[in-house]
Amino acid sequence: MGAGFGGTPDTITEAAFLSDRLDSLITRNSAAYKGIYALLIKQGAVDWHHSEAPFTPGTLVQNSVDIHQVFPKAWFARHAGQDRRGNSIVNKTPLSYRTSRSMTGSPSAYLKVLAQESGTRPERFDDVIATHLIDPATLRHDDFEGFYADRSKRLLELVNEAMGKRTVFRDQSDR
Repeated sequence: MGAGFGGTPDTITEAAFLSDRLDSLITRNSAAYKGIYALLIKQGAVDWHHSEAPFTPGTLVQNSVDIHQVFPKAWFARHAGQDRRGNSIVNKTPLSYRTSRSMTGSPSAYLKVLAQESGTRPERFDDVIATHLIDPATLRHDDFEGFYADRSKRLLELVNEAMGKRTVFRDQSDR
């Protein structure tokens, strides 16, 4: 039933999100890229430096929040070479400019610095990281493969919840 009859528009009922789309979401102009960014904010992501509360419209502007790579470009160049997943939305999350300045080297190194700079207890800092749908243990072990697999799964669950339907898998063995 189309929107002209009072039902849900076909563009909504027929919408699908392909699971492998996460790997290719690298462009800020993509609606899906922007949508995942918005969903992370909506579900309660907290900045890793200004860790008092989830992002709000005011703190997004005040703290110059933008999408930043979790495994930084320099780390990625040394450890994963030409792997395009480094530029994927899976490896990016909304963080303040202040946070991004401390994200140098490996995640295991910069997490220690960020926890100290923010004055957040280590166990609370793991909770802050988890608000971005990231398993802190994968970062503390510089485990990109584990991080990427786990975060992909979590982001797909976030998209599924927002769309009210399951992700479409191109290959059923991917499940």
